[in-house]
Amino acid sequence: MSSLEKDLLFSIHQFLHEKNFKRTVHTLEQESGIFFSMPYFQDRVTNGDWDEVENYLSGFTKLKDNTNSTNIFTVIQHHKNLEAQDREDEKVSRELINARGYMFAYVKKLIEANPVFRDKLKLPIFNPSTLRLSLNLQNHLAAVPTSQSTSAITSLLQGAVPKPAEFPTPFRAQGPLPTSPLGCVTNAPSAPQPSASYPSSVPHPSASACPIGFNTQNNSADVLKHPTTPKNKPAVDIQNDHSELLLKGTKRLEMSNEFMLSTPAISTIDDVNASSGSNIEDRVSPVAPTVSMNENRQNLKDGKPTIAGESSVKSRSRELIDANEPSKCRILRLPDSLVAMRVSRLMYTNSGSAILALYVNAVHKLWKWPENDSNSMGKARARLVPQLWQPRSGTMMTNETSGMNPEYAFHCFALSNNDQYLMSVSGGEISFFNMGTFKTIKTIMSPPPAATFLALHPRDNNIIAIGSDDSSIQIYDATFNEVKTKLKAHQERITGLAFSNILNVLVSSGADSQLCVWSTDTWEKQTNEYLQSPAGRSGASLADTRVQFHHDQTCLLAVQETQIVIYEVPALKRHMKWVLPLQASGSITYATYSCDSKSIYVSFECGRISVLSASSLDLRCRINPSLYLPTNPSLRAYPLVVAAHPSKPNQFAVGLTDCGVYLLEPLESEGKWYP
Repeated sequence: MSSLEKDLLFSIHQFLHEKNFKRTVHTLEQESGIFFSMPYFQDRVTNGDWDEVENYLSGFTKLKDNTNSTNIFTVIQHHKNLEAQDREDEKVSRELINARGYMFAYVKKLIEANPVFRDKLKLPIFNPSTLRLSLNLQNHLAAVPTSQSTSAITSLLQGAVPKPAEFPTPFRAQGPLPTSPLGCVTNAPSAPQPSASYPSSVPHPSASACPIGFNTQNNSADVLKHPTTPKNKPAVDIQNDHSELLLKGTKRLEMSNEFMLSTPAISTIDDVNASSGSNIEDRVSPVAPTVSMNENRQNLKDGKPTIAGESSVKSRSRELIDANEPSKCRILRLPDSLVAMRVSRLMYTNSGSAILALYVNAVHKLWKWPENDSNSMGKARARLVPQLWQPRSGTMMTNETSGMNPEYAFHCFALSNNDQYLMSVSGGEISFFNMGTFKTIKTIMSPPPAATFLALHPRDNNIIAIGSDDSSIQIYDATFNEVKTKLKAHQERITGLAFSNILNVLVSSGADSQLCVWSTDTWEKQTNEYLQSPAGRSGASLADTRVQFHHDQTCLLAVQETQIVIYEVPALKRHMKWVLPLQASGSITYATYSCDSKSIYVSFECGRISVLSASSLDLRCRINPSLYLPTNPSLRAYPLVVAAHPSKPNQFAVGLTDCGVYLLEPLESEGKWYP
């Protein structure tokens, strides 16, 4: 398009705008591509006119023009899908304007950074005579020889150079938005600041306007490096100079090339890559790889389930599987050549391809299973030895400890839905790590109080519940780097936090043995309940209470040293209880649901691991400690933490006091721990 044609179109545009021919103005913009009206685009987004939003954009750019354009269309489509899912929810509908405002602010940044929109975001101002000037110019050029056209243009346009201007926007910025600790886009000038009462149950976009499910990395190239994209994966992996969008649940954790892989008896990275897919039977076998399971019909002496409202009832006669000798299950000790102390926290990544451990010395370790011919999905398997990842620099992910001995600290961590960001604490400040590089993004909240538990809101990982040793719970918004509210009801330190998407509640547990249910819409307490000490037990056994939701998001598992209780939420009505007998040789150290919530994996101080039926709390399988614990009698080792695989119901891992991490699963031929 020639400059004369542009001048003419701009003149017509100004004329139509002054005559208030709005529809015609925006049709001209879309069809000619000469000017992108940000106020009009914002108005269409705010009103949810998605067809016009996409139609208007299509006049300026297409999906595959560049990564910025791809980002824009992907963000809008994702937000549309979220609204379609939640359109029946009246509470969500009331907050759509806010959510759309955050999304618009992020898309605005992408548009401003997109070279396709260069020189199209500001409209030239013409003098009243400009339209006539342009028309006269065309007539004049038609009447003069080509050789004279240049001087004619120069003389006619002298003093009529357009000056940039911009139409006024509907609202002004309330101040710059701070950088999210998750590395989100900053300073989106059109985003309205949310109030402290903004309900986190509404899927408002993260990262100063990233739609929920997206997270963006920090812009500083010296802080974050882009993880490599896995091959043959249907993941969204979009990058530009300003942000990286990671679609929740589709992008697998990938590491940068600045890592060494470590396994026992293997010294070089090339050796590891060449043999990492081999079976455990053909390689290092630190423990017996298989365990037999003898079937034994005996009275269930390990515990008695109690049904709600009833006195103690005898467990129904069920087949108890006793694992006493090698034959029918696989146990793998994860390779570790690094010095460490006892395992404090343990989890699988959400993809199920890696295991992450936090030790009492505040150091993290990550084991990742390779994706190859013998493990096409790259999932954790006991038959394959994983790779221990560590940076070539030798700098591990290590929590800040504020000068205190981490052995006496409370350790906790939480992983984002897309496996890219880790929040962790060991008595000091809360650290935010990039899982692709192991580098610290930032730290927040210096003690006191010290954080004792972390939980990410499952819909918006930038909303973080932080339990503290002063008994308070802070609701922290990582997008705006601020504490939205503080919850107070407990008398002792917070020991557990769990969100329910279905009920829109947060359940907290404390060392005071109290459970509290909080609304995530208003952050007000709905109800509370105290766990009662079993007969013959002291109150000290109630000190550490952990909570976890069943996958139906309405039943709650509460675990203490001597009992396991199932509650119905939000009323906190007790449904079932399992009590450890007085004659038991060791207390409960940890318990967790399997990923399908049909089983509960329970570890004990004596080293035994039990598998309970979640529907009845019947003991169904018992794994003898002699099958996986070290034989050294001078070293007392037992499991402290248990983690269930996120997609394999019969696989779990345990972290021990001797720093060992073990993976356990039945043989493929058996498939389950019990019939």
